[in-house]
Amino acid sequence: MTNVWDFRARLYDVCEGSQLRRGAAKARLFAQMHGQVLFLAVGTGVDITRFPAGQTIIGIDISAGMLRRAEARRRAYSGKMAFVLGDAERLAFGDGSFDTVVSSCTMCSVPHPVFALKELHRVLRPGGALLAGLPDTVGGVTVNRFCASGLTAVAMAADRIRVGEAEVMIAAGTESMSMVPMMGNKPSINPRVFESDENLGIAYGMGLTAEKVAQQWKVTREAQDAFALASHRKAIAAQCAGEFADEISPIEVVERFPN
Repeated sequence: MTNVWDFRARLYDVCEGSQLRRGAAKARLFAQMHGQVLFLAVGTGVDITRFPAGQTIIGIDISAGMLRRAEARRRAYSGKMAFVLGDAERLAFGDGSFDTVVSSCTMCSVPHPVFALKELHRVLRPGGALLAGLPDTVGGVTVNRFCASGLTAVAMAADRIRVGEAEVMIAAGTESMSMVPMMGNKPSINPRVFESDENLGIAYGMGLTAEKVAQQWKVTREAQDAFALASHRKAIAAQCAGEFADEISPIEVVERFPN
């Protein structure tokens, strides 16, 4: 895991530094910092520019490469800030060490997020603030269905609104095939699943499954490409005609590319 983030550090600002993730909403979140502050996952320090001045902050990251690239931003911060190389699942701080703990866009890349959250609560003093972008009055749920997680989350949110149980829901997918091993870090499968041949397909990945489906039903690559192109054209035509005006909200995104 560490080597992966050391490698990503070279392009992190380009891939993750958009205003969508690092804009004014982050500044409003960070404005709630107070007392002794622990900031989880410094990265290359792109968030530091949004920190309120005059704070006392310890920033940790699992990647030495990330912290090296963040050093200039740390020195430019108008407050007290120190870096510690560390793992969110095993924090090297005593119980109740911090008044504020900040975790932003982090847990989706932590192998065991439950362990990390327990550690964050351990080092947070009683009555302290854990800032994650939403107040503690907002409920949440994690859906783990691998390929269908994002779509299932959207369907669940839509159902809650449809039956009148909620007015506003946030549904998002944070699946990563490159940062998390297939079936997760701690797979647990009931042995009975493989007692009969009918469940044998579980052993196949999506790539092999797609190839077998195409072979069985004689779906050529050319036919798939033609279908995909027609689908995109229909979607664009519908948007231009205003069919999804009530469902789509515009978001400004600043794209950056390496020189």
